Amino acid sequence: MSKERACCFFGHKSIPTETTEPLRRQVRSLITEENVKTFYVGTHGEFDYMAYCVLKEMKKEFPDINYAVVLAYLPEKKEEYQLYSPDETLYPDGIEKVPKRYAILWRNDWMLDRCDTMVCYVVHTAGGSGRMLLKAQKKNKRIINLKNYA
Repeated sequence: MSKERACCFFGHKSIPTETTEPLRRQVRSLITEENVKTFYVGTHGEFDYMAYCVLKEMKKEFPDINYAVVLAYLPEKKEEYQLYSPDETLYPDGIEKVPKRYAILWRNDWMLDRCDTMVCYVVHTAGGSGRMLLKAQKKNKRIINLKNYA
């Protein structure tokens, strides 16, 4: 069997709802066919939330996988603490020293550095998702862009 691998997710703030099924199929394939056991997802936008929901669903079917909702900063309001359970979240070491305005960029780089594969929904290179796509290309990461499947 091949070595254990990791995957991260990046996508635009707004995405088509039809993306859910291709995302589900892709995550299942990564788990069953490519031995991906670790997944990292952010907290901003529809694609992140869609990936989180799919990962939560997949964890029931494949209990040996691990996923983490990687926080850019600690929630400030009590209501924000209820979005994810504490065992689902990860606050990376070192991010507390990053100015808040750069925390999302730092967190995104942290996730990309720990992954072999990036699953994304990116239709243009403007904005954070586009920048992450370009970074992933420069770092020779495997990129699965769901814009081709939705």
